[in-house]
Amino acid sequence: MSQICKIFSEEYGHRTGGIPDLCLWRYSNSEKRCLFSEVKGPGDRLSETQENWIDFLAGLGGSLEVELCNLREVKENGTLVTPRKNRIANRKRSR
Repeated sequence: MSQICKIFSEEYGHRTGGIPDLCLWRYSNSEKRCLFSEVKGPGDRLSETQENWIDFLAGLGGSLEVELCNLREVKENGTLVTPRKNRIANRKRSR
């Protein structure tokens, strides 16, 4: 946490955006863990600022973990929905 606070204090204006969506803690006598999770919806992608945050946090090591959670849309019958831009790209390839 000290490294994260240091970055904020040195570069606050440049570091306020892009931090992962979720910060999850498990802190007990037997376990001390922290997980940062960036959540992306279908068709969404990481910004450069988000990539920088993920690289920085992943480099801290220890009991800190970082993950990218890519959500996918599922129909009621359980089949995956293909994002619109992928459907267009697949159609162009098949011609």
